[in-house]
Amino acid sequence: MISNPYFLPERNPANLVNQLLANTVGTDTIPIDVFIIPEQMDYEVIFSSEDFQDDNEYGFSDISSEDNKIIYLNAKFYGNSFEEVIQNDTKRRHCRFTLAHELGHCTIPEHSNVELQSALLNEKNSHAKKYSFHKEYEANVFASELLIPSSTITNIYSFGKTFKDIINNLSLKYDTSLIASSLKAASLMNDSICICLQINKSSGKIINLKYSNAFREYGKGLFIAKNSYPYSGSLANNILKGRMSMCNHQLCSSPQDWFPNFIGSDEAELHEWSFDMGENIITFLELIDTSMYSLYIN
Repeated sequence: MISNPYFLPERNPANLVNQLLANTVGTDTIPIDVFIIPEQMDYEVIFSSEDFQDDNEYGFSDISSEDNKIIYLNAKFYGNSFEEVIQNDTKRRHCRFTLAHELGHCTIPEHSNVELQSALLNEKNSHAKKYSFHKEYEANVFASELLIPSSTITNIYSFGKTFKDIINNLSLKYDTSLIASSLKAASLMNDSICICLQINKSSGKIINLKYSNAFREYGKGLFIAKNSYPYSGSLANNILKGRMSMCNHQLCSSPQDWFPNFIGSDEAELHEWSFDMGENIITFLELIDTSMYSLYIN
């Protein structure tokens, strides 16, 4: 049995999502009706208060075998049924992402392999903690692909020219939370000067990062290192300190807030979006520099 996650096969979440959609609701109707997928897959969904010790935990999957998969959703936050959830726009979009995330755990072969998960997450396994972070990120990417299938987007810039415009318009069309819209936009916007950070709430450090081609090409002091701490005045740091939750956006006072060595244009603006994901925080930073932005956007 594999205990080192680096030996696991690379999975393209789009392939897994396409198969799941083909077996259930398809893509002819947008938004994707994710609430009926569990029933079509014979997965039980339970809204519960007693099974959640942490109010910041929104859902989890109980997978005892290939044929026995149960998804629990936190009734303290969502209510007792999908009928209750759909009455509130914010909670509905949040629940759609949580459910899609748990469907990722039920669908990704390695996640639903009980014996493999026991070996990978065993407390004696030196790779367990890093694998746990990676596993949750995989489920997040799966969720954004399920709710916003890449096959339904021919041109991401038809939703706007900036990250802010695009994620807002994706959210409206696909009835998705900003985190789902942000993950999808970040995966398709190579022409945007943006970076995605994964911050561990226990250590307060940046444990993973992905950036666009335009971010790398821009240079001019745009650099963030792994194992560093987020900017003290950031939304991410406020979430770490317990001052706010859910998701938030702010226009930073200067790019130097996050990038002390920034030497780009005085016209440049830096936007931050930070999302509380339970164990981790997902933060997106986008630099908008009107002095050269036309070089990247046709």
